Amino acid sequence: MSRSWVNVERRVFFLHGRSGKDLDHFVDLALSHSNDFVVWTGLARSTLTTARVAEVLGALNLTKDAGLAGHVRSSHMSAAAIVGAGALCLESSEMERLAREVEAILPWLTDGYNGAIDSLGAGLQRPPTDAYLRGLPESGFRSKKRHRLIIASTLRDKRALSLLFGGSDAVTLYSLSDLYGKADFSDEQLHCEKDFPINVENARSRVTRFSEEYHALHSETQELAKRVHKELAETGKGIDWLPTDRRIFAEMNLADRLFFPSLTLSALRKLIAQPEFDHVIIALSSRNEDRDLCAMIAGLEELKTDPRVEVVSHSTSLTERLAIPSRLAELRSGPPERKRPQDGYWGPPLSAYGRQLSDVIRDATPPIIQWTRTDEKARVLFIGAATSAYNDSTAAYLDALAKRYQTRIGFAGSNPLPVLNLLADPNAITSSDIYRLQTTLSKSQELRLGGLKAWLDDFLTKFIRSLSIDGHPSLAVHVMSVRTPYYVREALISFLIEAHLVDRWFANMKAAGALPDILVMTPYRDMFVANAAAAARRHGVRSVALEPHGLNANYCRYAMIHSDFCGVTTEAFRHESASGFGIPLERCKTVGSPRLTAPLDYDLQSRTNAARNVARNEYGYDFKHGRTVLAFFSQPTDWGQLEKVWRILLNGSAAQDVQILLKTHPEEAPTRASRYFDVAREIGVRDKVVMWKGNAKEAIECADIVLVAYSATAVEAATLRRPVVCLAPEGVDYPLEQNRIIGAPLVRTPDELARILAEFVKDPSPMQAAAAKFVSRERQVTEDIETSLARLVDEIVALPKEQALRDPRDLPESCFLSGPHRAFQV
Repeated sequence: MSRSWVNVERRVFFLHGRSGKDLDHFVDLALSHSNDFVVWTGLARSTLTTARVAEVLGALNLTKDAGLAGHVRSSHMSAAAIVGAGALCLESSEMERLAREVEAILPWLTDGYNGAIDSLGAGLQRPPTDAYLRGLPESGFRSKKRHRLIIASTLRDKRALSLLFGGSDAVTLYSLSDLYGKADFSDEQLHCEKDFPINVENARSRVTRFSEEYHALHSETQELAKRVHKELAETGKGIDWLPTDRRIFAEMNLADRLFFPSLTLSALRKLIAQPEFDHVIIALSSRNEDRDLCAMIAGLEELKTDPRVEVVSHSTSLTERLAIPSRLAELRSGPPERKRPQDGYWGPPLSAYGRQLSDVIRDATPPIIQWTRTDEKARVLFIGAATSAYNDSTAAYLDALAKRYQTRIGFAGSNPLPVLNLLADPNAITSSDIYRLQTTLSKSQELRLGGLKAWLDDFLTKFIRSLSIDGHPSLAVHVMSVRTPYYVREALISFLIEAHLVDRWFANMKAAGALPDILVMTPYRDMFVANAAAAARRHGVRSVALEPHGLNANYCRYAMIHSDFCGVTTEAFRHESASGFGIPLERCKTVGSPRLTAPLDYDLQSRTNAARNVARNEYGYDFKHGRTVLAFFSQPTDWGQLEKVWRILLNGSAAQDVQILLKTHPEEAPTRASRYFDVAREIGVRDKVVMWKGNAKEAIECADIVLVAYSATAVEAATLRRPVVCLAPEGVDYPLEQNRIIGAPLVRTPDELARILAEFVKDPSPMQAAAAKFVSRERQVTEDIETSLARLVDEIVALPKEQALRDPRDLPESCFLSGPHRAFQV
């Protein structure tokens, strides 16, 4: 038999569920044929095999088994395998007996032995109490736990992580690299029973988007980014840093890159404060995969002193397991300071790198756009980026523009395919129409700018030290200190180059008489896209930012608008932009959105029937005649608040014959779905709820009524003539009154909802007629995006230049929204 853990594990999964004797026999065989530390301890940890391993180890007697004693005497890893496996699955007396038998055979130990034992469980403050067992007698794995929290850099290796589930009634997993908790354990073979409760947490479910903690973190990263760039401008003489009108974009770009790593730590801090967890595991995999996990976690002082915390390596590589002492040291005291000359930077003056930077910018600047001079159509330069929430809309805008205008693309990033693959007409845009605006440094550019990198590295290090003198640094400062090389390369140098090359590109086009008539941008929230507005204005090109989503300034991390015009989805969001995003109302234009279109001849009943037929054939749903279909769109908010909304829906609809299509938010972890069903089961309506497998539009068109808490789908549903009901618990307000925008009722109690549903069942026409009024008020939703976008572009291009361009004196002084921001429970 193969003795590697990968093959042993595969066989365990194959035999599990068959005859128990077969699996027991295999465990006996594996332990007798392998001395591998990972195999022995893996079998001891696995819930599927731990009982049999305990029987085998309990029967071991090293004083009588000369062969096994010989293995222990000749290999410290064999000794560690026996002692470690025993500590994982034996009672205290048997664990002690085995350890003492090993001690009698092996009176001296190595660092390798200590590292192997520590990889099974080591406290950050608790010193080892036994030379051979180390800290394992006090390990949290040796007692029954209610709820174990497992913290990891990544949740990629689900099987290895499941070895850490044993001995706990439930586990919650949290990854520093999975912002939305996307890991799904449901389809994996794991070292636990199928119904074992697994929850995957994410940062935004603990620190929600409108919470005070979220606002405070945003303010912290905002001020830190501004301070870095202010100090850089004052200190870095000799380099062409960005002028003020472009520096504001660089500030927000840096703040963006600081915010989300800081958010994951802030959410983790909140998570570990929960008393429900009686065991907290820091799960290490490989140094390459974990990267800066230990250094990042070291910024949370409360973790270092928490007696619940234990560090474990679940790597299948023994080499990685034996590296745990250095990683424990990093967790206890932070990363070792990177070596530098004692006096800091000692190279030539910063001005010596000015020419190198200028040469890199020159070489990275795209060629002058080639327009068809015989074509009298307006010249449109579209600058965009690939962002999952915007790719569909970006492609639709491009399709519309390419049909009417000479359209060229400036793409911020290296891969435009996520957008181009969504074009309705793949031939409308050719490769020669695309001009790359680089957003990250290449290896050759890093080499050419090595001196500038060294200076910035020293500058940022000294800057961080100056902020950390009086005690522990803030989370954002800690993140910056751990990832200093990253912020130098990607946040400072890369943005500096892109902003300069965009300006140089426009200058070159102006000199060649090849400027576009208009610059169209989306997604504007990407600062690599937004900063082009400043370059366009400097060279006399009018600009418009397109926003296909409904944004409002109560969310602190949106951005002020610096383009000359903006195109928004509805009249309500036109006023939202003017009041919150720093652009005059007359420059906000209602253009609609590719996401929000429904033709005038849209027939409600026929579209409903067609959508349900598709759902039957493609997803297997059954729609009973006469049953009212409700579609509920959830939010990735705090479960305590959302559960109240869910209960209003379930209790309010319990008396009616309904089918509830549950459409969870893309940011919700798959494991959270079980909570919805648990509540439905408690109320006695589990049979009425089904998880929706299709997209949002399909769910809307299958529904008789759409219900939301705080979701953009409210507007989309209204566009599709569906009656909408907005749900909110008593005393809870939302950042945007969506019910007011679309003319829908706001319901706060089950009784209110029950009344509305009862009236709808008797006669749906009043609610359907009320829903249709939204479309009559917003003419753009009945047009295709080509028509409404062309109207906007033509209007802007026709304006005299001095009227089209915004006066620089009237522009917002910053990209950051004006605070303070009100907290909301969503």
